[in-house]
Formats: sequence, structure tokens, C-alpha cells
Amino acid sequence: MGGAKRIAAKVRSWTARRRDERNVAALLERYLEREGARHSASYRQTAEGLVRLHLRPFFGDRAIAELRREDAIAFTLQMRQRGKGAATALNSLSILRRVVEIEVESGHLSRNTLRGVGRLVADLARAEAREVPRVQAYDPVQLAQFLEIARERWLARRMGGWAYPCIAGLAWTGMRRGEALGLQWRDVDLERGEIAIRRARVRGRAVTPKNGHSRRIPADVAGPMLPALLRELPRRSDFVFTAPAGGPVDEGNLGRGWRALQRDAEHSGLPKIRLHDLRHTFASCALAAGIPAPAVAALLGHSNPATTMRVYAHALPLRPQDRGFLAMTPQNGAGS
Repeated sequence: MGGAKRIAAKVRSWTARRRDERNVAALLERYLEREGARHSASYRQTAEGLVRLHLRPFFGDRAIAELRREDAIAFTLQMRQRGKGAATALNSLSILRRVVEIEVESGHLSRNTLRGVGRLVADLARAEAREVPRVQAYDPVQLAQFLEIARERWLARRMGGWAYPCIAGLAWTGMRRGEALGLQWRDVDLERGEIAIRRARVRGRAVTPKNGHSRRIPADVAGPMLPALLRELPRRSDFVFTAPAGGPVDEGNLGRGWRALQRDAEHSGLPKIRLHDLRHTFASCALAAGIPAPAVAALLGHSNPATTMRVYAHALPLRPQDRGFLAMTPQNGAGS
């Protein structure tokens, strides 16, 4: 009997150890260690934050095989109660969905119970929403007013003014923040009037642009303002946009410079927007000016023009000749 008890104890120990290895917390850690190496540094840092702040506290040591759609609903509702947006809930659940998918691929699970969480989160957000959120952006007049305020600070060397060249570059090209921070003088060809987007600088490290592809932007796509500004800038380092000391711009310092400029803008009656909303401003103004959506998508570095249409459809202008497009058909009384 002693031998049988020892065997039973070993089986229980082995079963418990296997159960511990297949719990959510352990598998999330394994995902970050193994799968994270395939992604950019910015993705890894974001994923680590989502796991540490949201997924691990909620799901803890639960067995991965016990996860159900109801758990995703409960997680999303808790996130909303904590004041977190639908995007944060979706990004978190997307990581967990991938962990479950890896378990399916390795034969530990028969199916992925978290498939379709994107639609689930969207449905929950829509059910609680009272109106469709607007894309925050300046119109052309507001943008001109804001950049004038920023330029005055720059010329007067007031707090935050040093950020004006970078902020103007974002507004006039639609570049992502990291792409502007990673822009180097060798990427700028003012003779040909082109700016090459080959890298981004995220959390102090050089990475590829978000979609993994380079692109070229006409330097004067928004007008002659940016070429004139670039000719005015001193070349104090390899980077086009530099900090007051001359080195590359730190993201946190750029954010502080932006907030200083926004305070002046609000005192002047301009609406408060985020730094990333300059990208929205560029896209909305470009579409409103009649630039075709595929061309705007190429400027923004969107892999799929459908992304541009989904986000900025509100900015597409209605031409005067488009009005009353049904009035000329016989069924609607024309010609009768």
C-alpha cells in the first residue's frame, strides 16, 4: 500500500504542477517572454503594462481551460467601471485571446473560447454610449492660430516654445509622433522636396514605422511652410527636431512642451486637443480639401485605405453638384 500511496501522491503532484503551468498568469508570462521577442519594443512595453495592470489582477491563477465568453464580458464591464476605454479593454483581451490560441495550436485546448472579443467589446461600448464620439481635430483656421501661438513662444524662447518645430512638422505632414522624433537630416531632401519616413523613435529606441514600411511625403504637401521652417532650423545633430540641449527629443519632454502650448491655446479660446490629434487634423483637412482618400492613406502610412475611410469619413466633402442627387430621377418627380 505504501508504494501505491507514493504513486498516487506523485500523480497528484504532477497534475497540480501541470494545472499551475496552464493557468492564466503563468501563460501570460510565457507569452511575454517568448512571443514578445517577435514584436517591437513599444509593443512589448505596452503588452507588459496591460498584463500587469489589467489582465493579471482580474484573471490571476485561473485555469486557462476555464475561460469563457462571460469572463471577457465581466472583464470589459469592470474596465469600464474603472474608467478605462474600450480600446484598452480590447487590447488587453487581444493578448489573452492570442494566449488561448497558442494553447489550441499546441493541443492543450480544443477551441478558442475568446474568439470574437473585438465584436463583443464594440457591442458593449455601443450599448452604453449615448452618442458617437467625434474625432478631435482643429480646422484649418484653428490650426493656423495654434501654430502662430507656438511659433511666438519659440521665437521668444518661452517655456515649451522649443517644441514648435516638431509640432509644426506633425501638423503639416501627418507623421506619427515617433516618426517625427526619429526623423534625421539624411531623410530630408529639400531639393527634391521629399521627406522619407524610414524609422520611428519610441521610448528612446529606433524602430521601424508602425506598418513596417517606409514611405515618402512631399515636404510641401500642406504648403510651403515646412520647407521654409526646415531651412531655418540649425543642424545641431543627426536629428531634425532636437531638444533645447541639441540631442534627440524625449517623448515625455515633448508632452510637457505640448501641454504648455495647449494652456496658451485654451486661453486664446481654442479647443483642447491631444498631441496625436494633430495627425487627425492633417487627415481631416486634407480630405476636406479634396485630396482622395487613397492618397491621404498613403501619406498617413495606413496599410489599408479602408482604415482612413473608417476614421475620417466625416471629413469627406459633399460637392455642390452632389446635392439633390435623387431629384432628377423620374420616380422622384423630375420631368413629370
